[in-house]
Amino acid sequence: MQQDTEFIARLRERNLMSLRAFVRIPDRFSLVYDYIPNSSLENTMNRHWDDGVFSTVMKVNVYTGNDERVVRAVKVKYMKRDGDSVWSLLHGYSGTVNEIKLDYPSEEIVGIEGYHGAVEGRDGSEAITCITFHTNMREYGPFREEVGTYFSSTLYGGKVVGFSGRSGSYLNAIGVHVEYF
Repeated sequence: MQQDTEFIARLRERNLMSLRAFVRIPDRFSLVYDYIPNSSLENTMNRHWDDGVFSTVMKVNVYTGNDERVVRAVKVKYMKRDGDSVWSLLHGYSGTVNEIKLDYPSEEIVGIEGYHGAVEGRDGSEAITCITFHTNMREYGPFREEVGTYFSSTLYGGKVVGFSGRSGSYLNAIGVHVEYF
């Protein structure tokens, strides 16, 4: 175990927190990382992501948890400009899946709206607490309770062709790439 820990301590990469030390006593083994003032490891680990721009969105999976009052993650299936489809990475952590299957090619996402706020019991961590997807034909959601601070994207004049955001243990932020008509 000591060899493994020493190996981890030597790792250097911008997406990894550096291991500063480790303490091994008979009944416990502790790892020591940098102090994070006024924050938590969870907040520090939230990563920005950007799926890019595609021809259209075909499907969105929204993941929710049983106990948390937040959106845990999203995963999106896109149609690329060359006609092939591709799934995004899972942005956040898995949970109960709510599938939005669009009536491709006639149905398009035209905007999103929702709420963000504090995660209960998580010392100031914030996440998306509710999200709704609007298409040119219908509305999908709301997924979770409408509590927190309201946000929205443009609901007319174009279609969503990609998503970006920030996620860690939960979906912390979400934005859209819009192709205007």
